[in-house]
Amino acid sequence: MLMSQIRDVSSELLTRSPTRSASQVLLALSPSRMGLRCLSVRVSDREVRRLISNGYLSLERSEAAAAVAIALEAWMADKLVLS
Repeated sequence: MLMSQIRDVSSELLTRSPTRSASQVLLALSPSRMGLRCLSVRVSDREVRRLISNGYLSLERSEAAAAVAIALEAWMADKLVLS
């Protein structure tokens, strides 16, 4: 290969967007880099209603697992603040 061809290939590799699997790996690594752990948590309907009544979750979004996870994370951040 000529040097110009090598430069063209290397610049293409640098500008190419990451593959889907590479993006997923980066997303999976990000929380651990921030000192976070990923856990599966069971949340009862009663606990969801409590998140709604305390203003962490809207009634309209209460069926969405992602919305419940965000609300639970916000609640934990408020309640588990270390001084």
